[in-house]
Amino acid sequence: MESWTLLGKSNEDILVENQILRELYQCLPLSYQSLDKNGCLIEINRAWTDLFGYSREEALGKNFGELLSPILEERFRATFSERKSLIEILGEEFPVISKNGKELIVRGQGNTVHDSQGNLLRTHCLLQDVTQIRKTENEVKEREKIYRFIFEESSNPIFITDENGRFLNANRSTLDFFECTSDELIKKNLCSFSRRKSLDEIPNLEINTVKPTTTETQYFINGNSKIILLSLFPIELRGKSVICGIGQNITAHSKTKNELKSTNQLLSLFIKHSPIYAFIKEVDSSASRTLVASENYRDMIGISAEEMIGKTMQELFPAEFADKMTADDWSVITNGKNLCLDEEFNGRYYTTYKFPLEIGGTNFLAGYTVDITDRKKAEEESRRRGNLLQQIFEILPIGLWFVDKDGKILRGNPKGIKIWGGEPQVPMEEYGLFKAWRIPSYEPVGPDDWALTKTIREGVIVIDELLEIETFTGQRKKILNYTAPILDESGNVDGAIVVNLDVTERLLLEEKFQQSQKMESIGRLAGGVAHDFNNMLSVILGNVELLLQKVNPEDEIYDYLTEILNAGDRSKEITRQLLAFARKQTIAPRILDVNQTIQQSLSMVPRLIGENIEISFILDEDIPHVRMDPSQIDQILINLCVNARDAIDNVGWIKIHTKKTTLDHPYCVEHSGAVPGDYVLLTVSDNGCGMSEKTLSQVFEPFFTTKDPGKGTGLGLATVYGIVQQNNGYIKIYSELGAGTTCNIYLPAHQDKSTGVEESVIKSQKLLGGETVLLVEDEPMILKFSRRVLESLGYIVLAASSPGEAIALARENSGEIHLLVTDVIMPEMNGRDLARNIQSLYPDIICLFMSGYTSNVIAHHGIIDEGINFIQKPFSVTDLSIKIREALDSVSH
Repeated sequence: MESWTLLGKSNEDILVENQILRELYQCLPLSYQSLDKNGCLIEINRAWTDLFGYSREEALGKNFGELLSPILEERFRATFSERKSLIEILGEEFPVISKNGKELIVRGQGNTVHDSQGNLLRTHCLLQDVTQIRKTENEVKEREKIYRFIFEESSNPIFITDENGRFLNANRSTLDFFECTSDELIKKNLCSFSRRKSLDEIPNLEINTVKPTTTETQYFINGNSKIILLSLFPIELRGKSVICGIGQNITAHSKTKNELKSTNQLLSLFIKHSPIYAFIKEVDSSASRTLVASENYRDMIGISAEEMIGKTMQELFPAEFADKMTADDWSVITNGKNLCLDEEFNGRYYTTYKFPLEIGGTNFLAGYTVDITDRKKAEEESRRRGNLLQQIFEILPIGLWFVDKDGKILRGNPKGIKIWGGEPQVPMEEYGLFKAWRIPSYEPVGPDDWALTKTIREGVIVIDELLEIETFTGQRKKILNYTAPILDESGNVDGAIVVNLDVTERLLLEEKFQQSQKMESIGRLAGGVAHDFNNMLSVILGNVELLLQKVNPEDEIYDYLTEILNAGDRSKEITRQLLAFARKQTIAPRILDVNQTIQQSLSMVPRLIGENIEISFILDEDIPHVRMDPSQIDQILINLCVNARDAIDNVGWIKIHTKKTTLDHPYCVEHSGAVPGDYVLLTVSDNGCGMSEKTLSQVFEPFFTTKDPGKGTGLGLATVYGIVQQNNGYIKIYSELGAGTTCNIYLPAHQDKSTGVEESVIKSQKLLGGETVLLVEDEPMILKFSRRVLESLGYIVLAASSPGEAIALARENSGEIHLLVTDVIMPEMNGRDLARNIQSLYPDIICLFMSGYTSNVIAHHGIIDEGINFIQKPFSVTDLSIKIREALDSVSH
């Protein structure tokens, strides 16, 4: 007030005037305040208290900055400490906070009072509340920003022209549509792109009104035709008439009006069935209300988008669903953060994206919803397939591994872990390099020589890497490795897949199969050799016997013939063993008690093995019968005991044991050749020198022997093998060097326990006869020999060297033919077919078959068919004489 004091006035006058001024300030509609030199309030008016909410008592004496403007408090303090004027601050707009916490923006103006030395005494200031003005201005700016954004970013062409159509402004979509730059477009006229000469030719366009006009126009741009659906709005801008245009490029759909209609229909259908649902809402704590919605909401809730406007979620959706939706909406508004959530409504699945939207200082909620039902079903299907693949991964009978590009194992299936003998003994993360050897070279596999290393390093596929590995448990296994690279999007190796196939058992089976094939081949060879050899032996032995009958025993040549006969007999035994191995020897099986048959051999076996070896029999009483030739039991015992004897150095023991046993399916799976069922187990064991694993793999091969030259034919175990195979049994030998040998022979049990099979034994001593015999043999020497023998016995012989010749002789013969003696295997036809032909001419004729080995013609698996007369080559003169007489005497004429 001091600056307004007038000279010459009394103090009383001054006080009166000051009082008048105070009353005047109290009546001012603007806020008035007076500050002392420290910025403290010393005077305020009613408008000030109304604006800021503080009473006079609360305000006076308080620092203005501390009370109302903490933001500017430091600035106020600095100004007062330097005794500067506050006018420069108060003359600006600055924020203040009223007593109730409301943020206000005020602008001040005023003056200062100084003393005679120029020091600041007081500051008088009027404050104007400009909060609402600024808010309105900000809203206008925000709207302008939105409008500018819509204008610039709209996908539709938007432009302004003068009343003659000359471009004044345009957005990017307009420039793209007309294919020119902004500078180029400003120089052009809207009509210059079309066939219209001026805007006057646009139907219904009235420049001087505000009535909008929509028109479809064809434009020619850079030689191309484009069609735009254009809405033109005449407006007043800065005192001038201008035209605002908004267009939609419908070139692709508007070649003709019919196409436009079709396109509009298609567009409507697309919008109606679009999977995207867009919305804007007005939200408060109690309700969420629709302001804008896309038309396709009709499909979701059954009403149009227009009907949705203004309705709350509770009015559109079921109560529980609506309450949750409203709470989510309010959460987005209050937290100011985007929200993405999955929802289920009416049996369908949706993903909804919500985000806060502020327009003009007002908060709204915008978002869109995507129908993800099909995607969710696809994900469920993918999940189902993933579970299926996981199950396949778990139950795969092969090892499957996934490794990264550094060779580190990421995952392995149970079979793979089992192959390597890993978890739980060794965790997968501790897997490292393994011991392995290549097959068949057995060269060790180095760390950088694995198929996996090569695949990761070079990106190649490696198949059939055959290895023998040592597992974590120390077990040796043979595996096949397959490795393939996993490539990333750039084609670089990002890892690999490894497949392990455990082929240990398969290779063992293949080895056994190859051995079986080899034995079968050797058997066929042995049978063929025995057949031809027997023919030769028959001639040799027969002629030697005939010579011996004519030579004086005192003559020197008699001894030579005897030696030939003995050598022939030994050769005969060798061929018999070969035929046994080849399962082609003739047998006469019967149901028998194995124990009884063995006991009949008790006196024979000790003589074979000698007194230095102790032999013991452990024969279980409760064993089933078997069906086989008793002589074969003798052959088995003799061969096994002789082998055991030769394996024992000086003294030792042999044990023969029988018992009942059963082979089950698991055992037969692991032991090739074994068949499930009940068996009589015949075991012959010794404490001899034993055999190595390599020797064991060859023991059944004919002529294979470990004995010194001249001490063995190598046919002992081959004979036993053939006998066991011929009787559908199974043989297994266990042996180790220095630990003796055990041979287990499994003979199939027979259910019928009767053993009364008749044996046909020749009782007649009559060997001579006068019957007619038709003799058929394709081997000339045997034919000649046999004819000589038969004629010497008094028979009338019709000799033929082939089946055809025999049939011709039979037809030409005028008398009776009593006996047909024929070889089994011959050119033209076999012996049995020949017999049928001859029987058609002589129904009562008797047949006697000869062969060096059996054939399916007259036998099955070496067992002669019932009722068949058969003589095994090689045969002696006596054998042939007895067999012919037996055949003729079996039927009385």
